[in-house]
Amino acid sequence: MLNDNWDKIDAAVGEVREELKDINVPDASLTQKGIVQLSSATDSTAEDRAATPKAVKSAYDAATAAQITANAANTAAAGAQNTANAALTTSGTAESNAKNASIPRAMRFTGDLNGVTENGFYDGANMANAPSADWYYVEHMSHSQDPGNWRLQRATNFYDGVTYWRQLRAGTWTAWQTWGGNMPVIVSGNTVQYTQPTEYSFTKQTQNAYLLVGKFIPKGIGQLKIQAEVWGDTAAGLYVSAFPIDAITYTYGLIDWTTPLGTVINFNPPLLTGVFRSSSSGIVNVNVRHPIFLFLGTGTINTNMTIYVKNITVQYDVIN
Repeated sequence: MLNDNWDKIDAAVGEVREELKDINVPDASLTQKGIVQLSSATDSTAEDRAATPKAVKSAYDAATAAQITANAANTAAAGAQNTANAALTTSGTAESNAKNASIPRAMRFTGDLNGVTENGFYDGANMANAPSADWYYVEHMSHSQDPGNWRLQRATNFYDGVTYWRQLRAGTWTAWQTWGGNMPVIVSGNTVQYTQPTEYSFTKQTQNAYLLVGKFIPKGIGQLKIQAEVWGDTAAGLYVSAFPIDAITYTYGLIDWTTPLGTVINFNPPLLTGVFRSSSSGIVNVNVRHPIFLFLGTGTINTNMTIYVKNITVQYDVIN
């Protein structure tokens, strides 16, 4: 019986095979199912083929390589842009440098103007041997053949525009002199600009001893009148002095604007004018706006003799 069943099955399968021979299965398309042919091509435009894994890998590899190339191109483009930007920056810097190169710039200076030997432009404040402690623009010129003994300096005040000049002549510096600017002019008049009514007394112990009794800064250049009451000795008088340009040192002593009145100095102060003796007045010529110091002194050395001064006044009018 088992064999009979297998015979029937074989007969049925044979019939199916015969029927399948007559079945027509169409090729697959975008609109119907059907037989599909495999293809490993990566450049075909056919729509009735199916890509193999090999074709998919080839396409992936090509896309990856293209992306790497694109990234490299972007990097190169960015580098080119950076180079262009750097070139523009360099160009701008070069242009700025070129513009600034045509403008001479002063060199900052903090030392002693007496020691300058190089021609050039300088600026600074509190420079030793400058017209004052203010800020100045300084022009310096040394002689071409003998710079150690012949030089010229011009110093322009940063604040009021007044220019001073001086020369090194045969190794000796001249005093600063005013040149130009808007410095007010002062003339001897009746307007009291400074007064010191305090009475000071002084007993001279050494030959070169003086008592500081007044100090002021004139408001311009020109002439002024000083009056004072001095007594105690016929040789006593008021000494009017302006110190060297640095206003710090002179010969044997130390004095500056901060020195308090009533201080004794032990050196001969440089005089702007003759000594005002007893109760008299005198005219003083000033050509720079430096501090002016007033000293009480006498030509007599007598430890038992005391001299006095009071009611010091400085009078002048200002002409702009």
